[in-house]
Amino acid sequence: SEYGLGKGSIGEAYYPQIYLGGFYDLATGTFSDLNFDNGAPSERKIMLDHAKNNKHKTLYIVDAGYNGMAHIYFTQKYGHHLLMELKRNKLKDEFRKSRKRSQVIEVKLKKGNLLNFPKHQKLIGEKIKIRFIRTKGTTKLRSKILVTTLIDEEKYKWLDLAKLYIQRWKIELAFR
Repeated sequence: SEYGLGKGSIGEAYYPQIYLGGFYDLATGTFSDLNFDNGAPSERKIMLDHAKNNKHKTLYIVDAGYNGMAHIYFTQKYGHHLLMELKRNKLKDEFRKSRKRSQVIEVKLKKGNLLNFPKHQKLIGEKIKIRFIRTKGTTKLRSKILVTTLIDEEKYKWLDLAKLYIQRWKIELAFR
């Protein structure tokens, strides 16, 4: 199957933090202290530029710093998929209360979703389909709520997607 999901699978996944991890300071032997969100260009812009120019269908696995329905919209528009953690969102809170592992919903873009995209206000009202996934939690760690554009719940099992996101998270922890 696509994106490294399932037995014998082959696919492409793009981890922006790893892509940017090439900023290694040879003099000190450490990774540069980069401010991805406010740098020039920001990590979000680098990912969207990559998606726009990328000819290979790719799953972008990103952290909650990419939070935003507009970001999801553009990733889909460019023909790719996204898997990311969702934070501070009313829909996320409602999904967590449902105790479901996976749920597909349709979201309408609002003005607040496009604050980082002032040139694209005409997209207000556009609809996108997304899927929420609740990872397994532990007695010490609360489950994470993920959002993805991989809608097919039979083809893309919630547990496989959760494991894929956790793999990305472990890589990010290694950079720290």
